[in-house]
Amino acid sequence: MRRWWLALGLALCAQQAAAQNYAGIGVAMVPEYEGAEDDRFLPLPLIRYETEHFFFSPRAGLPALGVKWSTETDLVAGLFLSAGMGRDGGDAAILRGLEDIDDHAVYGAFLAWEPGRFSASVAYRRVAKSGYGATVDLQAGYHVLQRERDVVTLGANAEWADDDSMQTWFGITPEDAARSEAGLPAYAASSGIKSVGASASWLHRFAGSRWSLVTAAGVNRLQGDAHDSPVVERATAPFATVGLVRMF
Repeated sequence: MRRWWLALGLALCAQQAAAQNYAGIGVAMVPEYEGAEDDRFLPLPLIRYETEHFFFSPRAGLPALGVKWSTETDLVAGLFLSAGMGRDGGDAAILRGLEDIDDHAVYGAFLAWEPGRFSASVAYRRVAKSGYGATVDLQAGYHVLQRERDVVTLGANAEWADDDSMQTWFGITPEDAARSEAGLPAYAASSGIKSVGASASWLHRFAGSRWSLVTAAGVNRLQGDAHDSPVVERATAPFATVGLVRMF
């Protein structure tokens, strides 16, 4: 589920540069799929455009298009549409024979609290494909360093998944088990905390320029039935992103 790793990297970049809109490009090191042993490098578009009520940004944890409303108590609420990446047998030898997971649309809602250096958010996401389920993501961050040209942020997150979501990504049906080239057994995955993670990010604004360097690195660990799934080769995995953005 490469979506999660890309989403977190994008979210961190957005959190760092929250005062301005920007566009740029970066590269991400992410697992082949959530639970994979191997990593890959992928190009990473970095875009944030927000007005008073409209946004195209990773504010909701995914690169998302949506509407939002703010209050005087630092609360922001919104609705969004986005997309998620699927998974196929070519992502790893252990997946050969298992049913592919299609790319899909995602819709949901979020609530964020952003009082100064601290931020916290909760987002509900449902896949617009029958049987793929829904997740709830909790994120928190704090700017431990906040200067004119440098911002360093520490963050943490946890993700809960319902029965359908857990079974889609981590379960193995008897039919899949019979086709599995790796001889994986049937496995039923139930709802629960799917993963927890921690991260650090750095934004550096170049002197006399609208360009900034954005970087993020962290680690994610699968939990519960996701952790115990036969498709998981590595329950704890790092990720990293680096890119250049131009503020406007």
